[in-house]
Amino acid sequence: MERPDKSVGFEFMASKTHTAGLLLIIVIFAFSSRLLLSHQSTESLQQFGNTRIYCVSLASEWVMFAYLLLGLRRQVKTVREIIDEKSWTVGRWGLYGAIAVGTALAWMVCGFVVAKVLRLGPHELGNLRILLPHSTVEKAIWLVLSVSTGFCEEFVYPGYLQQQFARWTGHLYVGVILQAAVYGVAHAALPWELMVLVTCLGLLLGGVAAWRKSLVPGMLLHASFDILAGLLSR
Repeated sequence: MERPDKSVGFEFMASKTHTAGLLLIIVIFAFSSRLLLSHQSTESLQQFGNTRIYCVSLASEWVMFAYLLLGLRRQVKTVREIIDEKSWTVGRWGLYGAIAVGTALAWMVCGFVVAKVLRLGPHELGNLRILLPHSTVEKAIWLVLSVSTGFCEEFVYPGYLQQQFARWTGHLYVGVILQAAVYGVAHAALPWELMVLVTCLGLLLGGVAAWRKSLVPGMLLHASFDILAGLLSR
């Protein structure tokens, strides 16, 4: 894994200017969210409404994806080239499902250990708890948001940024680390302890993507985690 696999993808996914623009968009979205959560009272957030917050988040995910496609349009013919170029047979989907489950189990153990080290508790969630869906409409939009987030974020971070950083540095493991760091920054709305936890998750998902040369297991896991977090919340 010292060198990225030149047979998959391209020497450079897009221009450095395009990547810098994407990083700027990520930082703007991240710190705008942080300002919203840290400077607004619980009552203000409730008045604004979860539905609106979900729709804004949904739009931001697809804005990043659309921007990414603009930079890749000359080098990439189809989105499939980045997600997984292998044949999508029933057996392969079964394999990816099994990898997603195995990764989820590994994360439960690793995440628990990291959370204990960071001494994470309910108070770290703060205003985030009220953002979980309650009504049927909110849960329906949350479902769409979860699937979109699982697809778009895995495409952006382990898909694009990981490969781009790997090709710039010549080392795939550096790409995995750097994309995970950016993924953590993208969640600046969270307390720093949760940002560290999210960064560790980014490392795991990036490692799985590098191992399998596929974004499918990560997308399945990411979307499933988000869906369950919302639909099973009280």
